Amino acid sequence: MIGTETAFILSGEELYLLSAITGGETLIGVQDPFIGWLTEEIVEKLESVRGDLHARGYVVVRDTGAAVEPSLAPLITALTVPHIAVMVTLHHPGHDLEERAYHVGHASTVKLSQSGQHYQLEPMTESAIAADICNWWGLHDQIAAPGVPFRLEQSTLLAARDAAGDAAAAAALLSEVGAPAETAASFASALHDPQTNGSLAAMRRGAAGWDVRGVAILESAATLWRLRAFQHHDAPWVEVAPESAAGLTQRVERLLQHTISAADNV
Repeated sequence: MIGTETAFILSGEELYLLSAITGGETLIGVQDPFIGWLTEEIVEKLESVRGDLHARGYVVVRDTGAAVEPSLAPLITALTVPHIAVMVTLHHPGHDLEERAYHVGHASTVKLSQSGQHYQLEPMTESAIAADICNWWGLHDQIAAPGVPFRLEQSTLLAARDAAGDAAAAAALLSEVGAPAETAASFASALHDPQTNGSLAAMRRGAAGWDVRGVAILESAATLWRLRAFQHHDAPWVEVAPESAAGLTQRVERLLQHTISAADNV
């Protein structure tokens, strides 16, 4: 028995094997550790991984075969067979993109975060996910950026971002698609000097596949913007709106509450 451990540090290969033992379907949020490997190489590696996990107490041998240690098993099951998966990113310019995932199963909820070549799994409650995300994003007392909401095609947003080295040129592109002058200048400034970018995708498993809802943030100095992707005339568009930290926190809470409550009613 592992005892009082509440967090588990595992490699991608170890997660792959533990998932296979529990009959898991997939590993959302985990990179495939065996891309480019030959079948015999994978088999040999998994035999070594199985031995290491058994030595650490994470895999136990029973009459019916190998099984995941009881305190770890619910987390692996939630990871591999979730009915809700929440994927979150955080990026500070000049640093690597960071990613987290939250998997809600029928019996448990697990938070998955990556550090180097390893992943950390820790149990948590559904109700704690929103606060954990907002704290990670650093949503505290930032005010909404000056301006009003506007919409534009994703291609135009990407062009404005690419032109953000020249804030005036980026603002001109935004004005051409209908953003008011003050809003265009404010958002172009945020694109020119971003402090934080973050995205959230809340996925609910349904009969026809995954239903996905999301939100993204852009922080510049002490102001915030909210972004939401949507389809319009079969083309990707983005809604851009000023939003305060308090407003974004409420939106994240409502989005997750909707996703979880809708899944509970399926």
